Amino acid sequence: NQPLSTFKLYPNPAKEVLHINYDRTTHSQIQLFALDGRQVLTQKVNPLVGEQSVDVSKLANGSYLVHLSDGNKTIATKMFSLFLTK
Repeated sequence: NQPLSTFKLYPNPAKEVLHINYDRTTHSQIQLFALDGRQVLTQKVNPLVGEQSVDVSKLANGSYLVHLSDGNKTIATKMFSLFLTK
């Protein structure tokens, strides 16, 4: 069994861009889910870089779950909030 990967989200709450720092491993995508379970965004990542910026400006204000996965299974999950001033 491999240990769960850790990652950091900032800023939290986010306004327009969410930055995600993650361990350089086999991560292949970031998925954002609304709390009702709807997937609202999927973005491929380069596992060798260790940081990804995600444009969240088109999402509605609220709380979301960020899943970091290897393409087949979720490796780690965190929650963030989005507060856009429109």
